Amino acid sequence: MKKKRWLFLLPLICGGMLFGNSITIRAEEGINVGSFIISGGIKDTDYSYAGGILTILSSETLTIKNKDINTPATDRILVPEKVKANLVFAGVNIKTNSNSPFTLTPDSDGDGKGASAQIILADNTTNTLVSNSTYYPGLRSGKTTSLIIDDAIVNEDINGNAIIPELGRIPNDVTLSNGTKLNKGDRLTLLDSKNAGTLNVTGSNYAAGIGGGDGEDGGNITINGGVIKATGIGTGDGIENGGAGIGGGNYAAGGNIVINGGTITAQGAYHAAGIGGGYATRYASAPQPLTPAVVDAGTGKAKSGNITINGGLTYSNGGAHGDAFGDGCVGSTTTDQYKIIVTGGTIIPTAVSGRYDLGGSQADVFVLGGSLSASRFSSKGGAVAYGDMDKTTQVFMTKITLNSWGTDKVGTTLVDDMEMKINGINYNYGVPSYTDANGVLYFWLPDTNKGAEVSIDLDIIDKTTNTIVNTDTFFAKDVGNGSNTFLKQYINFDIGNENMPNGLITKRYNGLGLNDEESICIYD
Repeated sequence: MKKKRWLFLLPLICGGMLFGNSITIRAEEGINVGSFIISGGIKDTDYSYAGGILTILSSETLTIKNKDINTPATDRILVPEKVKANLVFAGVNIKTNSNSPFTLTPDSDGDGKGASAQIILADNTTNTLVSNSTYYPGLRSGKTTSLIIDDAIVNEDINGNAIIPELGRIPNDVTLSNGTKLNKGDRLTLLDSKNAGTLNVTGSNYAAGIGGGDGEDGGNITINGGVIKATGIGTGDGIENGGAGIGGGNYAAGGNIVINGGTITAQGAYHAAGIGGGYATRYASAPQPLTPAVVDAGTGKAKSGNITINGGLTYSNGGAHGDAFGDGCVGSTTTDQYKIIVTGGTIIPTAVSGRYDLGGSQADVFVLGGSLSASRFSSKGGAVAYGDMDKTTQVFMTKITLNSWGTDKVGTTLVDDMEMKINGINYNYGVPSYTDANGVLYFWLPDTNKGAEVSIDLDIIDKTTNTIVNTDTFFAKDVGNGSNTFLKQYINFDIGNENMPNGLITKRYNGLGLNDEESICIYD
């Protein structure tokens, strides 16, 4: 058992006389602070508590959990401007009626540097942030702030450098901070904990689940791991139902959103995107002032912001008037230009008729890898998505299915590795992380490859044995032409002629059975 370590600055006692009276306690096993138990740091140096607010004062790693995980706390957590917080959520449960449960303070002096935080979700824990305060999100990360959410396998090397994915793979040989060694080209999901913690976040009216409040663009939001559910509240058509699941609040753009790993489910409010922009309409009241103050309030106008998906499994559900990934409802023109980029991972969008799976009226959509079960795109250049960053090609879809491998392979199946060839030459396409629930992978190729010969070798993880299974090659001779979008598998099998009656195998071009000579050629 780990021994408790306490550091005391003891008063000096000499001859019955007391000199000094200060005591400082370093928390190694945790001390009670308001509604929370905090491990790490020094009270009033690394954090403080007053008036129901836990304020983070330094970059010292702090582990936070509720005293009673089953009862939502009304205390809230605040990271001041310029502070870079490093927090571990180990069972945090907050529901506020005033302000956000968790706030990153935006810039106030014009240098563009608001608060930042890395939140690690401890394994096998559930963490919940709910805002019941109108105009405020569940986890506030607005313009000029930075947020990273990760699981217990932190996406950093042993020197603390961030691991930046490369087409759904590990970019270089690397040793993680926990000592694990990974190789260049390994699947990105090796950075996902098998027992990842959960974070459930719900915003209030006019606000995102994770991101901006009323009139506030989303900040710089990166999700590297964890099981995340983010909800913009409101299914009715009232003007208050305008926050994205992840991204902007009412009258606001999505910000800069990057997904590298984890399992994410985002739900936009009625007028908002699942991931992206909020709602902007002349019928709504002007954005209300928030505390702390919003930067450039009301200027984002429901636009998508920048969205990059490199890995993970992401389900994004637009509201009735919002895209799955992209714009919210209405929105007037601004001068901002955005990009929505998919390089790897698995993306499952849901958008109602008339809205887009991935889209932005001031964005361009690029699909360079991953599995994306989409049917409707919108870029500045029209209802298209591009297959290269220079926008010289547009994409078309082809698919593969694991149905022939049996029911144990159908469902959300983990992809271990993949190799794609076009006309026999290796093609650098980003690796998906999982199949969809039907065992299907969706690939998007540049239209310059229509009619080409495409082959895909796929390795998956067997759900029962947890071993790697190498599937037979998926193949198409004339990809992109015709109505069937699925690549086929061709299986070799051996037959003997001793029990093979003549005529059992027929020739397609004339319907006749094989003669003796033809049978010998096949059997031999």
